[in-house]
Amino acid sequence: MTRPEQRLTDFLRSRGFAWLLTMVATAVACLSFMRPMPDTPADMGLWLPSPGLWLSDSPSTSFVSAIAGSIATALAMVAVNRVFNLLRTVSVLFAGLFMLLQSATPTELTRFSGAPLLAVAMLMSMTALYASYQSRHNTRRVFLIFMTITTGAMFQYGFMPYLIVALIGCYQMRLLNLKCILAALTGVVTPLWCCLAAGIIDPMAMRLPPMPDPHLFFSLPVAPKLTVAIGVSLTAGLVCGTLNLMKVISMNARTRAMHGFL
Repeated sequence: MTRPEQRLTDFLRSRGFAWLLTMVATAVACLSFMRPMPDTPADMGLWLPSPGLWLSDSPSTSFVSAIAGSIATALAMVAVNRVFNLLRTVSVLFAGLFMLLQSATPTELTRFSGAPLLAVAMLMSMTALYASYQSRHNTRRVFLIFMTITTGAMFQYGFMPYLIVALIGCYQMRLLNLKCILAALTGVVTPLWCCLAAGIIDPMAMRLPPMPDPHLFFSLPVAPKLTVAIGVSLTAGLVCGTLNLMKVISMNARTRAMHGFL
């Protein structure tokens, strides 16, 4: 590799380039925020008001909070990689790429919703699971993970499927035993019991997720863009995961387990 090529490579892997991509994504979001935005239905939760409704009266505050949430997600990704060395590199390029890829659907960066909360909560849960590898007697982290996810589900349906994901993660981290299951069940029950005892929720007023309606989804103005963005993300993830599969297989059991959960 020649010296100019090495300099370019070092720049692309640097923090400065990651922040440059973040600034580009923020600029795209600002341009989208200045344009009229179509109304989209807010995500719902089992009992409590959706995060999408928390700042609905202040579009500017919602916009700033959405950008801050995305940046917090990127920083949390970097922190997880630094602690557990998942990518075998100290480069933060992936965080900048994460921010840039979000600009594919800039309208989603203009409104605060449960999405960044879900991302940060799952990164925290991932950290707790990774730190508990083979620690079957340390069930406090398992309790905290399931309590966090259940609390989020009270505000947004999107948290609910991750209860199953977290249980699979406990199996991959070699934590799954009777104590782990009891800790998980206690974590699910605790926030519900506390809110019920405080009179915050009414069990009879639970809002179950509606049945999926494909016609309703494709009738939304943002549906084509979201569909393309989701398709590209899934395809890129599948291709990149397949290309790195052989590298992961050659790693030790702990690292394979962490990558498997990721």
